[in-house]
Amino acid sequence: MKTLLLILGKETKEFAKGRYNQGLFEIAVEILKDQYELLTTVVEDGYNIPEEIGKFKEADAVIFQYPVYWFMMPSTLKRYIDDVYAYGQFFGHSNGS
Repeated sequence: MKTLLLILGKETKEFAKGRYNQGLFEIAVEILKDQYELLTTVVEDGYNIPEEIGKFKEADAVIFQYPVYWFMMPSTLKRYIDDVYAYGQFFGHSNGS
């Protein structure tokens, strides 16, 4: 069975509760759970960096669900990506071999 990582990158604000993106995330989980092994992360609930790196390495595909703020992702999701896409794990200096 293929493994999917679903990441919810909404931010709950006074003026935007994030219900739309939360709902889309929940629908995706419900639809995909019978066809795929699912791994999930809700960024605003917190995360453990080594566990997240493991999820990315285990996943065959990754789905990000998040609102778009002025053509950009929310700051908490940007921080997550900066934290998790660790040097030496996903990219790094090549020694030419």
